[in-house]
Amino acid sequence: MSVAVATVATTAVTGAVTGVVTGVVTGVVRLKYIRNDEGLFVCPTCGVTKENQNTMHYHMRKHAEKTPLSCRFCKKGFLQRTAMDLHIRSRHADELAAEELPKPAATFSCPFPSCPFTSMTKGNLRTHCLRTHFQRESDLICLDDEETDSLQCVECEKFFKSKTAFYYHCHGCIHVHESDSRYAFYRAIA
Repeated sequence: MSVAVATVATTAVTGAVTGVVTGVVTGVVRLKYIRNDEGLFVCPTCGVTKENQNTMHYHMRKHAEKTPLSCRFCKKGFLQRTAMDLHIRSRHADELAAEELPKPAATFSCPFPSCPFTSMTKGNLRTHCLRTHFQRESDLICLDDEETDSLQCVECEKFFKSKTAFYYHCHGCIHVHESDSRYAFYRAIA
């Protein structure tokens, strides 16, 4: 395993991470980024793995500090305002008065004409399409590895801990021929 250390400063009042620091600062929190043999970053607190250091940084902040933002309806904590706004729009829309709604979210609609699915994020739309409209192609490249309790993409040999993570990944690995009537829809979710 390899270890990279980032030193970040926290404010005395909120405990929020304010950035990378090179000098000595009061209230310093050291985050250690550890990679496993597969090159994934491993959280030292809970063992979850992430492909990108940026993603692991936000994950580890959840363990290291009180979240600086919280939903005014259910008090769930968030590290980023965009995540909190998306949560409010998707989970508490009925509780908001029309004039209080956050900026309208872009709605992503399924490109298949007979499908009524919509989502607030393109990633959820892509996962829906791969699960629903390209399930056969996705299943052909998904190997359920019971020994490691994970899924493997047989095209690129990457491992995933959940079916959702696999679906989010597999768009680049499944094969849909140009002559397939669904090809244009497949390209639309790229």
